[in-house]
This record gives sequence, C-alpha cells and structure tokens, in this order.
Amino acid sequence: MSETIPLVKLAVGQSVKLEAYARLGRGKEHAKWQPCTVAVLTDGKSEGIFNLMVETAGGLPARQIVLTAIKLLEEKLKEIQVSVGGAAE
Repeated sequence: MSETIPLVKLAVGQSVKLEAYARLGRGKEHAKWQPCTVAVLTDGKSEGIFNLMVETAGGLPARQIVLTAIKLLEEKLKEIQVSVGGAAE
C-alpha cells in the first residue's frame, strides 16, 4: 500500500475508468525521453570503417533511432549552412 498512489481492489465485474495524457519530448529536455542508454562508436579493423553499437531503452528499435538521428543532424546542418550564407539543397 502506498500513501501517495491510490490502490483499489476491484470486485468481479467492476472496472476503472482512466483518463491519461501523453506528451512527446526529446532527450535534451529530460532523460526519460532518451531513446538509447548507450551508443559507442569504435574504430574498425579496416581503414575508414567504424562500428556503431546502440543499446536501446526499449521504446524504439536501434535502426529507427540511428536513422532519425541522421535525419535531425542533416536538418541542423542545413540550418547552419543557410546561416553562414550557403544555399541549402
């Protein structure tokens, strides 16, 4: 039993009505929104080859995390390019 969290035992046939709200956030706002717990980039055995290991927190597949990160990085680089006087493609 918790003093701050209400616990209820339901009888057979009873139910609880719940209203909840979800909010989308980013890891830079709060750690609870970070999609991965560990990301390590290591030098491979061949020249120019690197290995990226991503350990997820379980909310998203590692592939989706990496592809989304690449997309966001491309967008930020385009913003930088425009701000320094170059044309974004």
